Amino acid sequence: MDSIILLKDFNGDLTTAFNMNPIIDNHWIEQKTSPNKSDFMLVVTDNMLTPYTLNNDNLSGNYKTTLLTGDIEQTYTVNGTEVKSVTKIVGDNFQMTTVFGANGSYSASGQYRIETTVTTAGNTTTDSEIIVVEDEGTYSISPDKKRLTITIDGDAETFDASLFNETKLNLKREINETINDVPTVGTFKVNYERI
Repeated sequence: MDSIILLKDFNGDLTTAFNMNPIIDNHWIEQKTSPNKSDFMLVVTDNMLTPYTLNNDNLSGNYKTTLLTGDIEQTYTVNGTEVKSVTKIVGDNFQMTTVFGANGSYSASGQYRIETTVTTAGNTTTDSEIIVVEDEGTYSISPDKKRLTITIDGDAETFDASLFNETKLNLKREINETINDVPTVGTFKVNYERI
């Protein structure tokens, strides 16, 4: 054995918490259990634990989309009365590849299906369509390593990285703004898995 890896469980996903490669002797404490026998205990302190940090090198790679959802609530005023409209978006049939380059490049290509359900004043309609994606742009990571901004054709969207490890990237974006004079609140989630 020439290395030791300690894993941590983060909501069912295992990620590396500590990696000693090669094994360093001075991290071990010898405990004599008898005159002819010793046990060795590995001492790992908090400052030795290295979380898998969101940075360009760690993010770099190809990913598949595993989840895409959106929940939007808009408030209209009709004849002095507020009317709420709730839109739910769910993606499926993902046939896409997203590539994050170590140099900050971003690309996504392929297609997926979205189902959109809109409920306004008790009336519900549902539509589905195939979305074809051919995007190229850039990305940047916030200094605190918790947010990812993707820019395509000058339009930037910033997401919170709710989960990032060696195999998964979960992004979440919340909006609370006025769009075309309509107050709009929304939450969007996109989950990726490294391929």
